[in-house]
Amino acid sequence: MMIGRTISHYEILGKLGEGGMGVVYRARDTKLDRDVALKFLPAGLTGDEESRKRFVREAKAAAALSHPNICAVHEIGESEGHTFIVMPCIEGAGLAGRLKDGPLPVDEALDIAIQVGKGLAKAHRNDIVHRDIKPGNILLTEDGDVKIVDFGLAKLGAVSKMTIAGTTLGTVGYMSPEQARGDEVDRRTDIWALGVVLYEMLSGSMPFRGEVDAAVIYSIVNEEPEPLMDARADLPEDLATIIDTALAKDPDGRYQSIGEMVEALEAVRVGKMPPVRRGRPAGSGMRTGRRALLAGAALIVVAAAVIGYIMLRPGETVGSVAVLPLMDLSGGGEDGGFADGITGALINELGQIRDVRWTSLLSVMRFKDSDMTVAEFCRKLGVDAAVVGSVQRDSTKVHLMLQLVDADSERQLWAESYDDGIGELPSVYGRIALDLAQHLRIDLNPEAAAAMVSRRSVDPDAHDAYLKGTYFLRNLNDLDRALTYFSTSIEHDPTFANAWAGLAETYIRKSHGATPLEGAVEKAIEAVDRALELDATLGEAYLTRAHILWEHTWDQEGAREAFRKGFEFNRSHAYGTLLYAYCLETMGRFEEAAETAIRATKLDPLSYFLAWGAFEPIAIGGRIDDAVRHIENTRELFPDRYKEHEKHFQLSLVYLYGRQYDRAIAEYHTGVELHEKSEDHDSSKVDLYQRWDAFNLARINSLAGNGDEADRLWTEYAGLTDLDEAESKDPFSAATYHIWHTGDLDKAFEILDRAFEEKNMWLTRITVFPWFEPLRGDPRYDRLVKGMGLV
Repeated sequence: MMIGRTISHYEILGKLGEGGMGVVYRARDTKLDRDVALKFLPAGLTGDEESRKRFVREAKAAAALSHPNICAVHEIGESEGHTFIVMPCIEGAGLAGRLKDGPLPVDEALDIAIQVGKGLAKAHRNDIVHRDIKPGNILLTEDGDVKIVDFGLAKLGAVSKMTIAGTTLGTVGYMSPEQARGDEVDRRTDIWALGVVLYEMLSGSMPFRGEVDAAVIYSIVNEEPEPLMDARADLPEDLATIIDTALAKDPDGRYQSIGEMVEALEAVRVGKMPPVRRGRPAGSGMRTGRRALLAGAALIVVAAAVIGYIMLRPGETVGSVAVLPLMDLSGGGEDGGFADGITGALINELGQIRDVRWTSLLSVMRFKDSDMTVAEFCRKLGVDAAVVGSVQRDSTKVHLMLQLVDADSERQLWAESYDDGIGELPSVYGRIALDLAQHLRIDLNPEAAAAMVSRRSVDPDAHDAYLKGTYFLRNLNDLDRALTYFSTSIEHDPTFANAWAGLAETYIRKSHGATPLEGAVEKAIEAVDRALELDATLGEAYLTRAHILWEHTWDQEGAREAFRKGFEFNRSHAYGTLLYAYCLETMGRFEEAAETAIRATKLDPLSYFLAWGAFEPIAIGGRIDDAVRHIENTRELFPDRYKEHEKHFQLSLVYLYGRQYDRAIAEYHTGVELHEKSEDHDSSKVDLYQRWDAFNLARINSLAGNGDEADRLWTEYAGLTDLDEAESKDPFSAATYHIWHTGDLDKAFEILDRAFEEKNMWLTRITVFPWFEPLRGDPRYDRLVKGMGLV
C-alpha cells in the first residue's frame, strides 16, 4: 500500500491512475511544497531489467523535451527499491475520459489535434518518436492546454525496433501498419496514430475495429475505415482528406512530417484551403480495398508487434482453455474441414501443456459460425481463456494468426502469427504449444518438447487428408470417411505418425456397435504400434493403445501404463479420460472412476457422446445425486438429441446402482410410457422394444426381491427372445436370464466362458453391474476376473 507513505521527500496522497507500465500517484513534494505526480513501475515488474530500462527511457525522452504540449519530467529517482518519475500534477481530464461523452465538436477536435501535433513536432526535431499516441496519453488541463505523456515506447535516435519478449510495442487500435507488422518505424507512425485519434474524436468510434485484437490488426493492415463524411455531416471535406492522408497504409503516402499535417489542420481551422502536401500524392498507398491484400499480411503482424504486450500479469494464472473454431479466410469454401482439422490438431498438441485443461474439439465445434463474444464462449465452456484466430491457405502455404484471450475481460494474454508451408504444420503445432507454454509460465513434458522442436516435414497432401480424417472422426463421427482420409494420408506419407494414430482410433471405434468391422481390433493394433514407432510422444496413440489393451486384449497392466503415458503427453483428451473412468470402475476403483468421468465432462462439456456415457461411472461410484444432476443437465444441454424417455431410462439405472429399487422401477415405467408416445417409437419394432423393456424391468424387480413380478417379466422376455441366438449375440442378457430366472448358474457360466474365449469386449463389465452379484464368490467368477487381469 503506497498511499500514506513517504518515498524520498514525496508524501503519497492518492492514486491517479494505472497502466501497463506504470502506476501514477498524487504526491506532495515536501521540499518545494507543491503537488506532483509520481509514476512507479508496477510491483511485478520492479525486478524486470528490460521493463526498468524502458521506464528510464521514458524519463530521459520526456526530460529532453521542453514544450508546452509535452508533460515535463522533474526528475527520476530511486528509493527503497522503487524507481519513480516525478512529473507535474496536471489538474484536468484525459482525452480518453472526454471521449466517453461521444464525438467532439469539430473546432475542439481540431484544437486538440493541432496541440498534439505541435508537441510531436518538438519530439521529432529531437529525433524522438513517441510510438504510443492515443487518448490515454493525451491530457487536457483545466486551462485548455494539451499535454502528451508516457514516452515509454519512445524511439530515441537510431534505436532499433523493439522485439524483446515482455515489451509493449503500442496500443493495438492506434498502431500503424508497419508497427503492427513489427517493421522498423519512424516519425510517420506518430502521424498515423494522430490520424486515428482525430478520426475517433470526430466520429466517436475507432477507424479500425474488431472484437479481439487479431481482428483489429487485420483491419489495420488490410481494410479501410468507414468514410468520416458518412458519420459527420458538418465535417469539412478538407479535414476528411487530411485524415485519409494521415491513414495511408504506405508511410510514403502520408504526410512526411508532422509539421505538414499541423499546417494543413490550421488552414482548415481558419477556413482556408490546406496547402498541397509535399512528396507523393495523398492517395498513394491508400484505398487498396477491404480484401485486396492477402490475409497472410495480417497474419504476420502479431509475431513482432504484440509479443510480450500480452504477457500474464503477476500472479495471474490460466487453468482452462478452449481453442475456438478457427476462422477460415481462404474463401470459396473448397477446403471443407481444413480449418476445423487444424483446430482439432491444435487441441491435440496443446493438450501436452501441463496443468491446463483444454476443451476438446466436439465441444468447441458447437460454436462454429456463432456470433457470440469470446466471453460468452468461455462462459458456455466453463474456461478461463480462449485461443481464437484465423487460418488462410494458398496453394503451398498456410497462414495462422492466434491469440489467447481472457474470459472475463477479453484482454489479450498472448498472440503470435505463423506462416509456413502446409507440410510444415506438424512442427508449427509444436511451436505454438512451446510459445503458449512459455507465456503461461508452464513447463511442457521434456520428451514432448524435444519432439516438437525436431518434428519433421510432412507431405502436404498427406497432412491435408489427415486434417479431413480428423474432422470426420471427431466432429461428425463419420467413421467410413475418416478411414478413407487417414488411409489416403498414409498412402501419401507412410511415415506420418498422426495419420496412423487417427487410423487406429477409427478402427477401434469400428470394432464397436451393432455391426462391428471384422478384424478391426487387429488393424487398430497394427496402426497404433506403427504410430508410436514413428513418434513416441503421441498422447492420443497411447490412449488408443490403452483402450485396446484394457477392453480387447485384457492386458490390464499394459493398459494402465499406456493410460499413464497418454495423459503424460495429452492431459486434455476427453474421450481417453472417459475410457479411463470405465477402466477404473472395472477394477473396482469406483470413487476414482466417478472423479475421472466428471473430469472428462469438464474437458468436453458440450459433447453429447461424453455426457451420455459419463453418468454410469458417476453413479456406480455411489454419487447418486451427482449422477442425477448430470442427467438433468444433459437433457437441458441437448433437448433435441437426449429425449425425455432416455432421461428416465438412465435415471432408472442410476437408482438401480444406488439400490433405490422402487425409484428405479418407477423411472423405468415413466420412460416406457413416454417412449410409446414419442416420435422415436417404431411400431414395426414393437417386439424388440417389449423384449428390452421386459428384460430391464425383470432384472430390476429381481434385484428388488419382487419375485412374482420378476418371474412374470422374465417369462415375457423369454417369449419374445430367441434364447439360443441371444447366447451368441447377447451373452450378457442370456447369462442374466439364467442367473435370475432359471437359477441355472452353470448355464450362466457356460455362456460367459464362451464370451471369455471370444474375448467379448463387454465381459469386463461383470465386475461392475449389480445383476452379476450372485456369481461373485464363485471360483469360476474369480477365474474369469483374474483371466481379464481385473484383480
